[in-house]
Amino acid sequence: MCERCIALYILILEKLAAGETSEQILEAHPRLTDEGIKAALAFAAQALRYDVVYPTIEKALISF
Repeated sequence: MCERCIALYILILEKLAAGETSEQILEAHPRLTDEGIKAALAFAAQALRYDVVYPTIEKALISF
């Protein structure tokens, strides 16, 4: 999985955890789709299911 995808998924998950709705996230990020938000949730579920460790967003963004 690409580091940009992971960074985006983490951003989405943090916004959802902070209480933002999917609609608010989509409004703030027009290029993002509902499918993208669902992909972030699926990513989190899979990471937890398989106990996968990914780099933090700060580490992922350093390589951009």
